[in-house]
Parts: sequence; C-alpha cells; structure tokens
Amino acid sequence: MPIVKFYASLRRLAGAKEKVVPGGDLRAVLEMLAADIPAFRPYFDGARVRAIITLNGHTLNPDTALQTSVSEQDQIAIFPPIAGG
Repeated sequence: MPIVKFYASLRRLAGAKEKVVPGGDLRAVLEMLAADIPAFRPYFDGARVRAIITLNGHTLNPDTALQTSVSEQDQIAIFPPIAGG
C-alpha cells in the first residue's frame, strides 16, 4: 500500500508523519484519508485537490492528479497550499 507523508500543518491534523493508505489511484487514497481524518476534508472535496501533492518526489498537476495510479511502493507527499508575496 502507498505511504502518504504529511508536511507542515497537515502533519498536525493527521496526528502522524505518515500513514499507509490503500488505493489504486490518488482519488481512492485521498477519499480514504478524508474518511479517516475529518480535518483533511477541506483539502480534498472529492473532485478537487486543495493541496500540493507529490508522487515519488514529482509534483502532480492538480487538474489531473486524481486519475494518477499508485502502487504499493509509491510515496505520496501532501503539503498544504502555499501563499505569499
């Protein structure tokens, strides 16, 4: 099962640095996270990702990320959105 790593404020919300989550694609992984961690729901509403997500160190396009297949060896990193100036 893929390992999901949490960073910054998401780590506090998740209560852990990482979590093993089943799923064949990123949508399934995020749906499982939203079900297990209610505080995560604002970052994923079922149709849109509101976080920065990397798969094995490569940043995913938020418009197509949900269709991305994941395998047992994959590492998914989730960062909260960043704003600044």
